[in-house]
Amino acid sequence: MGTCLFRVAPAMTRKRARPSPIGFLPLLRPGDLLFTAMALQRQIVGGTTVDEAIVDVRGYMSRQRNSMGRNSSLAGLRIFGRQGQGTRVLLEHTLAGVYVRAMSETAAAAWVQQSEALGGRRMCKALGLRTWRGNHVCSAYLRSCRACVDADTSARGFAAWRVLHQVPALERCPFHGTVLVQELAPPFRQRKDPPLWHPRLPTGNASSEAHAPLPLTEGHAEYLKLWLELVNGELPAVRADQWRVVVGACADKVGGMSGLQLLLNHQIESSWGVSLDALAEHLSLAGGPSFIAEELLLRTTPKDIARRLVVYSSAMQLGLVVPDEGQIEIPLAVGAQLPSVPPDTTPESALRAAIAMYGLPVAVGDVLLAGWNNRATARKGGVSRITMRGFRRHLPTQLLQDLQNCKHFREDSWLACELRRR
Repeated sequence: MGTCLFRVAPAMTRKRARPSPIGFLPLLRPGDLLFTAMALQRQIVGGTTVDEAIVDVRGYMSRQRNSMGRNSSLAGLRIFGRQGQGTRVLLEHTLAGVYVRAMSETAAAAWVQQSEALGGRRMCKALGLRTWRGNHVCSAYLRSCRACVDADTSARGFAAWRVLHQVPALERCPFHGTVLVQELAPPFRQRKDPPLWHPRLPTGNASSEAHAPLPLTEGHAEYLKLWLELVNGELPAVRADQWRVVVGACADKVGGMSGLQLLLNHQIESSWGVSLDALAEHLSLAGGPSFIAEELLLRTTPKDIARRLVVYSSAMQLGLVVPDEGQIEIPLAVGAQLPSVPPDTTPESALRAAIAMYGLPVAVGDVLLAGWNNRATARKGGVSRITMRGFRRHLPTQLLQDLQNCKHFREDSWLACELRRR
């Protein structure tokens, strides 16, 4: 698990401020956004400026929200007062802890361990994104729920920004079902300047609400419940390796992928009360009205976790999936430890982990292991030939040789061609 799947370039050094660390901030609970810590620091320590609060929590100056938890180990040291808290911050207080649950156990552990060295661009790629722009994995505004604000204020005297409220594919609070309000946005600045987010706590008062949000129908309610199960570590079925099995088993029950897609189309439209096109638009689902077909073809990456939850909840309603209450995965965030699963050291597992780290769809693993040629692997995997070529060239030679030794590949396969090129 400690082996890096790709060569990691040395991080660019930059001067960081070194004020006294906070030491311990017990007010931060699992599920509270890291941004909350900066707002709390400014509120607790009188006279603290915006810049000072940011540096106190993060250890250096940055105007960004840092919703994905870059440099989480430094923030963990400063907030909790001891080493080794970076994983805790990453998984409990950032959106990385949400999207990492769409990866296989092997890929998730590798991604978390390498997150500090990977940097923002490589973290972005691992989620299946080319750029952070576009609000694909984090909402443009900081959002809140009035019911959550009231509950927090009553229980602990202040309200906190919630991680799940910032997921773009959620229009409603998964805890209460109420419409999320768009409360805080950075002031307009020049394009070259980073946004200046003002650290403050949520009030539940909206600057704007979602335009005509989806009604809270049966399908929508089941979808919201799955988000809570996901972050609580109770939904291993949507991890990349197990999702392949779930989709295949559902297709077998109804006689094939075509039949499964028709059933899911009808079930989703009837249980949600809207068309697939409208649903995809509201939840920002990649693929538009064809998002079900994309999921069944396994052309899915961690950023598409919302699509999996829509499909999975509908499969449960159809009786195609019966959740096994005895199979609960170990939550990634418990004690800030990674799940102690036996490492899978087979070449096939290493290849799938490399695919996940590179941000390629789940389908690419099956396509590559099938031994297709270079052109076919790109077409069947749903990626461009340029992207596939770049991935092949990043794979270690030893891994390619191990694959060749354990599985027969034709002379015109992508693997044989790549080994000859080297």
